[in-house]
Amino acid sequence: MMNHRDEEFTFGPMYKKYFYLHYEKENKIFLLPEENTQVTERELNLCG
Repeated sequence: MMNHRDEEFTFGPMYKKYFYLHYEKENKIFLLPEENTQVTERELNLCG
């Protein structure tokens, strides 16, 4: 993901599920990902 930092890039739905994707509002330039820990924890709990 960090390979696409500071460039215009659109990630697919799986990335959007597990990460909050931060973009520059004006130019839609990708800045950084932030893990969506609630989704990760919920899915780990489902695994047992």
